[in-house]
Amino acid sequence: MADIDKIVNDIPVKKNNKQSLVDFQVEVSQRIKRDSVKDVETFITIESINSNINWLVNLSDIKETAVLPEISKIGRAKKWFLGIANFRGQVSSVIDMEYLLNKKSMSNIAGSYALISNSHLNASYAMLWTSLGDMVSKDEFTLKNNADKPKWIKNIWIDKNNKTWNELNIEEIINSDELSNIYNV
Repeated sequence: MADIDKIVNDIPVKKNNKQSLVDFQVEVSQRIKRDSVKDVETFITIESINSNINWLVNLSDIKETAVLPEISKIGRAKKWFLGIANFRGQVSSVIDMEYLLNKKSMSNIAGSYALISNSHLNASYAMLWTSLGDMVSKDEFTLKNNADKPKWIKNIWIDKNNKTWNELNIEEIINSDELSNIYNV
């Protein structure tokens, strides 16, 4: 993020010491866009309630977070596929991420949160979690040796408290064979 104080202080004062508020705000906005450094990657942290596994989801893979609306169930679907739901006009497939990743179903989906997949992933999935944590910069983690990681994990990270975090590869999950067949047949 650009240094706002520096940007504001570098705006030249008009000859008559007068400047409209709108002109000032436009100038600040333009300078912020021009001077901003590349955004630092940010993760949403998720501490699994049903297991001791901690997850990270890259914010760039997420369109939005939402409270779960009513779900329309699909008959004979696998346990991790809860059905479909309408999130502000966008119909999304709802996935119980605890079950998909840990084979342990969420105890109460009523108060859970959905991470809606970003449109660049060419699918609309609502990835359901019991709770969401903080948004944390990638700079808060150290990359661990990733030699033996499962396919759905993009990277394994260690935080400053020596806690291990698994960065989910959302694109790999969406394109996986597992998600291509939702039915128990």
